[in-house]
Amino acid sequence: MTSDTAATESYKLVIGNEASDLDSIISAISYAYIATLGRNELTLPIVPVPRADLPLRTEVTYLFDLVGVDQDALIFVDEIIPLLEEKKANSTLQIVLVDHNYPSGYISDYRDNVVRIIDHHIDTENYYEHLGNLKKIEMVGSASTLVANIAIEEFDSLSELDNDILTLLLATILLDTINMDRNMGRGVDADEFVINELKKFVERENLFEDTQNAKFDIAKLTTNQLLRKDYKEFASGDQKYGISSITGTSLTNWVSRDTKILIGIDEYSKSRDCDIFFVMTAFVVDDVFQREVLIASGDEELFNTVLQEFVSSDLNLVELELANIEDCGLYFRTFTQNNIKASRKVIQPLVAAVLETLIQ
Repeated sequence: MTSDTAATESYKLVIGNEASDLDSIISAISYAYIATLGRNELTLPIVPVPRADLPLRTEVTYLFDLVGVDQDALIFVDEIIPLLEEKKANSTLQIVLVDHNYPSGYISDYRDNVVRIIDHHIDTENYYEHLGNLKKIEMVGSASTLVANIAIEEFDSLSELDNDILTLLLATILLDTINMDRNMGRGVDADEFVINELKKFVERENLFEDTQNAKFDIAKLTTNQLLRKDYKEFASGDQKYGISSITGTSLTNWVSRDTKILIGIDEYSKSRDCDIFFVMTAFVVDDVFQREVLIASGDEELFNTVLQEFVSSDLNLVELELANIEDCGLYFRTFTQNNIKASRKVIQPLVAAVLETLIQ
């Protein structure tokens, strides 16, 4: 951010959720581009993780390299926090949320600065009803679908946009909807419409396959890096919980690389002050998409309560035994998740509902 930008009376930032996955990053960059180009609203995209963590998001760095994004020109959340404090005090800060509907993590103290929401997750807080039609929550496969649809509505033709932005949007929506495979239950008609519109202007073969392969390329990441790669944190009452989503490896393969993953989970969970922790894995074997889930906690009563609800849910869990995993005193269970349509967007409300019963 230049000193000229910082000196303006007010300015607008757009930021995705704290997991900072591909959708959060690309929807923010794309929205900022669309708002600045189409409405002449200077809007700055913020990458919602520290700069040092971007290399963990291998699919993001792959696409940045593909279209030539200058990573040095990006603004990361850890770099802008001091300025946010200054602008918040002066009431000159406006925030657009994409890919989430309530501020969390680094921006949890800025809920009164939110002026627009574009999201595809369940609205758990119902806080921003006063925004009216500037609060857009629709259960599509990708927040980037909603951002691309804004461009379709506001421009005469998508050809007016930089083709690199269109490429980033298309790749993200294809990845989020698993190449618009209806059997996976991720994409809906709105996603398919936007995909078809983007494909009129983006001609890149194997865009989905190459992006997915980059996301699955996690061989060089440590256990700590895997847990941080796509992590989201939530709270229900006094209970805090984290969910790490890991794509490209099974729990069995992970343990074969690192028998001390429980120690790593315990250390990371404690560093985040979590009462209970979840790890979701997603991977492909012989062209068949599969999911697994690990539940861990140091609190036996809390663990058993959540475990009971999970086992009786429609996740269709089957016990998964892991050989050679080193114990560290955590209560934990691992499962094959036969309901492969249930992503973190499905599991998080389930956890929240269980924890809410403990409050009552």
